Amino acid sequence: MPARERRARIVVVWTAMAFVLLQVIVTTLPGYPWTARAEPETAVQTNRFHRDNGWLRTTPTLEESIIQWQVHHLLTAVSPQEVLFVGDSSCLMSVIPEVITQGTGLRTWNLATVGSLSTLGQADILDLYLTKHPTTQPKLVVCYLAPPTLARDQEEIERQGVYNGLREWLHGADAGLAANLPLAQLPGYRLRRPVYQAATQLLGTSQQAPLVNVRRGPFPSDEEVRRTLLATSGYFAETRRNQLPVIEPATNRLQLTADSLRGIVQMFASTHARSIDLVFMMTPLPERYRKPQDDVAYRKLADTLTAAARPYSNVKIHSPLLRYFDDASFGTPHHLTKAGAERNSAELVEIIGAIVTPTKQDSGPTPASPATDGAVAGGERRVR
Repeated sequence: MPARERRARIVVVWTAMAFVLLQVIVTTLPGYPWTARAEPETAVQTNRFHRDNGWLRTTPTLEESIIQWQVHHLLTAVSPQEVLFVGDSSCLMSVIPEVITQGTGLRTWNLATVGSLSTLGQADILDLYLTKHPTTQPKLVVCYLAPPTLARDQEEIERQGVYNGLREWLHGADAGLAANLPLAQLPGYRLRRPVYQAATQLLGTSQQAPLVNVRRGPFPSDEEVRRTLLATSGYFAETRRNQLPVIEPATNRLQLTADSLRGIVQMFASTHARSIDLVFMMTPLPERYRKPQDDVAYRKLADTLTAAARPYSNVKIHSPLLRYFDDASFGTPHHLTKAGAERNSAELVEIIGAIVTPTKQDSGPTPASPATDGAVAGGERRVR
């Protein structure tokens, strides 16, 4: 038999064997327990998206969806903004960019995520935006937080794993993989990759739709989060109502850890290096928890932040840091309802308007009043 004919027969035999082997694999894989989680998890395990050779086996949690799509939109859809919000879920659910844009005439986007990401992660998101738009910086960055975020220390940050997860999604598991494309590293994005979808359909192990379209308890699906955050410029409405404990939750206690302060100062430094104004704010508290001790604690926080911001002339600490809203404005102790968010955003219009003049009327920075020791209109303290 000629050599060419022998080689041809060998190719046919190996092809047939490969086809049979593939059929065996297909028949054994459908039993794999792919999961469509119905309830959100409170924390993301650091190594969650690095097991099974990088294949996703479960529905993204609500936290993952929020971080995923805020960052994805930042990298793909967010045009240069004039006012930029960064912060935790109290900012995410309390600041409506559309209201601020209508009231100030300034393009506004909310890049807030969740408190478990920590101020370090929020500072990284701000840096990601500033790096993406090096020639068109915002006029103002608003750092907006709730008490639980300030109280997180490195041990808790490491235990929850959200911050480490973000860094791995964006830069790879180690510095040597930092050249990886950020979009390819973000978790939910993998569910939409053509190769992933084709493989799951071929093997019969899963369909893409259940993983990204399943509602997670009372919260929307991953796909709904994607669409919502894009349509609202980053605002995510709180759907829960009147979930205020009779006894004040421990998370209302104000405490600033050194690790949280480190992330806040990173934001101070990033904006200062680019001559961008930054104002630091805290979210309102419900009236039912009003107590004299809070006045003392918030004044102490203002003093600490003022001292930390002293090297950065662009930084303003909003005064007063402590604000109260009526109980009906809250869905949870740190999340405002839609009506509460509208009221809060209207107040922010006044605060922002005292710092930044709309582009069409831009006449330079608002001068400080010597009679108020450097305070600007609207109650902001300009740090010298």
